[in-house]
Amino acid sequence: ASGQPDHRTLALMKNALVRARLTELLGQKKLKPKDQEGLFITGIFSLLDALLNLSMETALASLKLPPTIEAALTKREGIYAPYLDLAIACEEAEEQVIATYAAVSGISAEEINLAHVQALVWAEEVDLGKA
Repeated sequence: ASGQPDHRTLALMKNALVRARLTELLGQKKLKPKDQEGLFITGIFSLLDALLNLSMETALASLKLPPTIEAALTKREGIYAPYLDLAIACEEAEEQVIATYAAVSGISAEEINLAHVQALVWAEEVDLGKA
């Protein structure tokens, strides 16, 4: 990214940060340490298509991402998909969807709420204006 980002870009980047951190926090207690490495990347890249105004497949074409991350981003499949889906449901405040994904993931509502607040606070501390 070059030049001064516009308001839309900054909002998408802030949203991507929240989504990335929340995806990471939600999966940390459920996945093995070696599998946790892709959680943040999955979340942060989940808005790459919107940032670049391209399809997700096109946006990812030149990147060499692990298949597990690509599957989560393009097909909503694999080990990272439930945590990404849960993060997206949280940002959209879809209570029924959150409850469904929470049950599938084995994460309590309290854990989800705490992780969401932590992700929001963490993203606010990141200064996107400095490069």
